[in-house]
Amino acid sequence: MCGICGFSGHANDGLLDQMGNAIRHRGPDGSGCYSDGRMNLCSRRLSIVDPVSGGQPVENEDSTVFAVWNGEIYNYRSLITELKGKGHLFSSDHSDSELIVHLYEEYGIRFVEKLNGMFAIALWDRNKECLYLIRDRMGVKPLFYYYNGTEIVFASEIKSILLHPSYPKKINANALYSYFSFQAVSSPETAFWDIYALRPGTILTFTASGKKLTRYFAPSFSPVSKDSLPTAIEKVRFLLKDAVKLRLDADVEIGTFLSGGLDSGIVTTLASSLADHPLRSYCLEHESRRPGAFYQKEKDTANAARTANACHTIHTTAPMTASDMISELDTVIRCFDQPFAASASTWFLSGRAHSDVKAVLSGDGADELFGSYPLQQLAFPMQFFAQMKANGLSPADMDPALLAPFSDRSDFLANLYNYSGGSEVRLSYRMLNMTDDEKALFLSDEVFGELISKKKTLLQLREIFSSLSGADALNRSLEYFQTSFLPDQVLSYTDALSMAHGLEIRSPFLDCRLVDYVNSLPGSYKIRNGETKYLLKQAAKGLLPDDIIFQKKEGFIPPIHDWLRAELKEFVTDTLSPSAILRYPFLKADAVQFLLHKYYRDPTGNDYLADIIWNLVCFARWCELYV
Repeated sequence: MCGICGFSGHANDGLLDQMGNAIRHRGPDGSGCYSDGRMNLCSRRLSIVDPVSGGQPVENEDSTVFAVWNGEIYNYRSLITELKGKGHLFSSDHSDSELIVHLYEEYGIRFVEKLNGMFAIALWDRNKECLYLIRDRMGVKPLFYYYNGTEIVFASEIKSILLHPSYPKKINANALYSYFSFQAVSSPETAFWDIYALRPGTILTFTASGKKLTRYFAPSFSPVSKDSLPTAIEKVRFLLKDAVKLRLDADVEIGTFLSGGLDSGIVTTLASSLADHPLRSYCLEHESRRPGAFYQKEKDTANAARTANACHTIHTTAPMTASDMISELDTVIRCFDQPFAASASTWFLSGRAHSDVKAVLSGDGADELFGSYPLQQLAFPMQFFAQMKANGLSPADMDPALLAPFSDRSDFLANLYNYSGGSEVRLSYRMLNMTDDEKALFLSDEVFGELISKKKTLLQLREIFSSLSGADALNRSLEYFQTSFLPDQVLSYTDALSMAHGLEIRSPFLDCRLVDYVNSLPGSYKIRNGETKYLLKQAAKGLLPDDIIFQKKEGFIPPIHDWLRAELKEFVTDTLSPSAILRYPFLKADAVQFLLHKYYRDPTGNDYLADIIWNLVCFARWCELYV
């Protein structure tokens, strides 16, 4: 695990060191650089596999291919054996870094298709004068770049690119506009003009003649597997166990994040059964200002302790308070370099875990793989509701199981149908943090007026849905989340907030074999009669108690809705005061004040406004730090 950066052109050791030091937190164990007058590469290393001889940059035997990279290749042992059989010589017996240049020699750039792992790779072929930037299939590891027509600059984090003298800093209003809907900037754009995020499953090729983007992987939901449900349950259990086993392979101690729910519980249980020593596990609880009281997480915290006890882990529970959120918010935003309003829990839990371990396993990706979010819960009920309307039927004519878990909320489904007309795009649009019309209320016409009038966010969703391959409503919703919400939000905060502490997070649910198999299954296996993550819950039977498997999801998120009502009120009103807002051209101060007055007149009744308010708060703090 590392942080990487680099740029084309003449050698500049001082600049390369400066860019590398900006991401030193990602790799506090050492650094390495390469320059040849045409390309400059830098790595900051967090040593997890082969700490002695796994340094970077790594090169082939005749020093014509060089690479720096960030991540882990979990099938490296089998690949090394394969290459040794073809005559390749390795100086280390188990370096996944050295593996990369030998794979490239043997298979060319398509070697990436053989990797099971998480990675962002920069590979320089000196003879061809060609730089390849490569990002893993699901987007676990980030990689950003700036290209001005002749030069390229790249890095694991935007902050390194901002240091390069060729980059003229300019804010990207298009990207900011997407933030207000998605709580994070939609890739490939970033908050800075002409700096882009390399999309998951993509290779960027840079030569003297220009750059080219090639997609080598995209989540596929077709063709649909013919496996029976019992067969699918067994295969999921087998693949998940093997994914956990691969991710326990390290030369340092591995721990687990254990929230108390299904996803982290099954990972911790499998990891404990495979490890030859007690693992460390970590849980976060959210404390209120009332002494001894905790928000939301009481049941999850208790269940985490139960699972830890059953697995004989060395368990730690870390508290998080509203005061912590206030004091650390600017630091959290600096981790992204972009406005970000999603969960910050990983920052606080990683801060506790990194004092004991260098890497942890987590349950990230399970929701996007098996179906858990409200939009997925609505997928089948809205599909059947639309069919009901088309056939002139009423809810009384329907099998209640078809509308579950909303069988007794037909008015709710009717309202959503009236808004969406049965369109999956319109339904997804309605579930965003803000629609174009809602953004028109709060965003400056001067900066965002053209985007608002074009309904840019609705157009963005239509473009996404036009390329989806899923055969049913649920799989299309999951595909939408896997290609947008997962890399742009979930994996973004998982990486940024853990690596800020020099902690690596490994996600067994994102093993490429498991992803490919689960995506091939019909949606009816994943949500069944309204039961979310049905397939995973069946696979978890016998590994976790039924009450933990089937409990209502509490989520790995801070209780912002609760804290806004009291603990965060003063901070919110100060951050969104008219004088603070008017320092920047992005928001309408009077509209924001109206929003705050309406919310604080009745926080409980107006709870639906809480996400919008927190979105604006995080944006205002980003402006103070970066604009």
